[in-house]
Amino acid sequence: MKNDGLALVSPAKQQGEEDQTVDGEDIEPSLALLADLRRKLIAAWEERRQALAHAHQLQVFLEQAQQADEWLASKEAFLANDDLGDSLSSVEALVRRHEAFEKTVTAQASRIDELEKSAREALSDPTHLHAAAISECLSAVCARRDRLMESAVSRRRKLRDSYDLQKFLQNFYEVESWIHQKMQGARDESYRDSSNLQSKIQRHAAFEAEIAANSGRVTAVISEGESLIAAGHFAGMEIQLRVSELENDWRMLQDALTLKKERLQDAYQALLFGRSLDDLERWMEEAENQLASEDHGKDPASVRNLLRKHK
Repeated sequence: MKNDGLALVSPAKQQGEEDQTVDGEDIEPSLALLADLRRKLIAAWEERRQALAHAHQLQVFLEQAQQADEWLASKEAFLANDDLGDSLSSVEALVRRHEAFEKTVTAQASRIDELEKSAREALSDPTHLHAAAISECLSAVCARRDRLMESAVSRRRKLRDSYDLQKFLQNFYEVESWIHQKMQGARDESYRDSSNLQSKIQRHAAFEAEIAANSGRVTAVISEGESLIAAGHFAGMEIQLRVSELENDWRMLQDALTLKKERLQDAYQALLFGRSLDDLERWMEEAENQLASEDHGKDPASVRNLLRKHK
């Protein structure tokens, strides 16, 4: 059969061509546009989902950071106390409180560990929208945590130095009191009374021996103070004043002992001299009486007897 110059078209092809056209128009560009819009919508949805996830991570992190800040603030308030105690017992009480505080801080440090864990999880995504904010906040909290730990170590060191100071002062006051007590005996003027001088000299020798036996106590306190000063103790000037005061009082006690010993010896020598003088006066009185006698003998025998006495 002649086709009269027209190409023959298969029914299937003809149907496909009819599907691609609507009222004679081609819809393929519209389908391509629709597919592109679909891809963009999915991408926007994914981007929105990721942004919301990042925002949620940020808010969870910030809430943890706020809790960590509040916890740090409460611990900083404890360390803001400048009281270092004014006695050995008060310092010991403060040391016990600080040790309990450090144990609590160590036990509750997991707050910061959880914050660091949350930050690592968020920052593991290189595309995280709030990475800079999270990193900055974490750095601030960690820096604050480190300052807290440094402050705790610093206060522990100050309390230890305060304990050493109070221990030194306790030893100082004990030795100072002992020196002042002994100074009263060293300055006693019993040597002015010549009675029982030998006994007084013996008691003074025993007194000197007691002072010498306790010299180690004085030396130990002085060495203790000098060691604290050499270690850079915060109360170095006060300690130096106490050491100088103790050295001066100890030197005064030694001088007082030496002076009293000399005066006791002088008093004893004066007593001996007085006794010798009394003996000499009695002898001279006897001699004078004998020389003043008007007895010149009555006979040769009595004269010879008087001559022997005179010789």
